[in-house]
Amino acid sequence: MISYILIDGENFAHKIVSVLVMQKVIRDRQKLKRIEVGQLFDKDIFENSIKNYYATIIRLPKRNHPLYKKVEEIRAWNHFWVPYIANQNINYIKAGYLRIRDGKKCIKCGAKTEVLSEKGVDVRMAVDIVNLARKNTRIFVVSSDTDLVPAIIAAKQRSAEVIYVAFKDQEVKLLEKTASKTIFIKNSQVKKAYKEANK
Repeated sequence: MISYILIDGENFAHKIVSVLVMQKVIRDRQKLKRIEVGQLFDKDIFENSIKNYYATIIRLPKRNHPLYKKVEEIRAWNHFWVPYIANQNINYIKAGYLRIRDGKKCIKCGAKTEVLSEKGVDVRMAVDIVNLARKNTRIFVVSSDTDLVPAIIAAKQRSAEVIYVAFKDQEVKLLEKTASKTIFIKNSQVKKAYKEANK
């Protein structure tokens, strides 16, 4: 049996931060520099799987752009995060871009504010899910992106077992329903993995 763990990087980091902030372990994303990813999975699964972490390429806008500082913060955070992930025998895959796009209109004034949006990671993950799928293959999908549902269905049609890896109390019902089965990362595991990496 060949196993793959496919991690939607931004989604994963957001979920980790959410859990750690809720537990009052950290205040914000900038405090998350390291985490022992293997502590979030069964040891045998993690050690015997090919692991891919999908993330965006970050392009800085012009210095005078209102979101320049936010993008620079994300880029600086990645400077610490990326090598730490890669040093855990996890393939770091650049897939897509972090882009600035128009947000929703304000109901009161009609003005639009620009927001940051990730483009391309879900497409690359979906392609890999389908391409890796075959009999005697397990694919662990760590993402809450429902755009992956068609790829999960296609992978199951190719006789692969697709396991949705959800953070406890943050699971997406459509992914649970579509996957072969669901396993959960508990809040206590996240806290332990953070503490282990930050001794």
